[in-house]
Amino acid sequence: MKLSQIVNETIHRQLKIGYDMDDVLVDLDQILRQELSLVLKDHTNSPYIPKDMRTGYYFEDIPEILEKTGLNKETLGQLVVKTFGRVFGDRKKDLVPINGIINTINQLKRDGHEITIITARRKSSAPETYEWLNRMGLKDIKVYFAGTGPDRTAPKNSKAKVARLLKLDYFMDDSTENLGQFTKTGQDKITTPIVYDQPWNTKYQGKRLDSHYNTLDLLNNLEK
Repeated sequence: MKLSQIVNETIHRQLKIGYDMDDVLVDLDQILRQELSLVLKDHTNSPYIPKDMRTGYYFEDIPEILEKTGLNKETLGQLVVKTFGRVFGDRKKDLVPINGIINTINQLKRDGHEITIITARRKSSAPETYEWLNRMGLKDIKVYFAGTGPDRTAPKNSKAKVARLLKLDYFMDDSTENLGQFTKTGQDKITTPIVYDQPWNTKYQGKRLDSHYNTLDLLNNLEK
């Protein structure tokens, strides 16, 4: 049975679905950890950080990583910022989509559902962001740039506010901070927040998607 047949049988309205960009659409973590390992080689004897050790959103907030590297929080944080520059510089063409996301989004679009991306990337990254989407075959998708850095969860900059303005039905993110704004502002009554499963969000208690291949099953159940 085709995905479109499943959707047509069980979802009886056109949905507005929002996605975060990094670590929901794009496998940023893989390249980020590779590059961070290279940066750490000059500062520690334990440069490699496996994915299962990333139990927090910010590397510098994870005690096990600070202990492993022997670095203090400030130094590690500065190295992570340097790493981001390398990822979105020399390595930007190595960023790949997370398994299943391309087919899922294109199928949802074919079935008449509206897809939007809300990212905490800097607005100056718009050309690279749209170039990546086009290269992946995800065309004609609007990208909204919410707050970034420490300001990304401020009410006026939050993804919850953008979701309210767009009247989204669902929004998917890997950051519990971002999704927490939906609950704090009451936007979760209108837009259902869904966490995309990553090692740094295992304590999140809300709706969860463990694989993009299961997106339609989850939406089917939520729409019943």
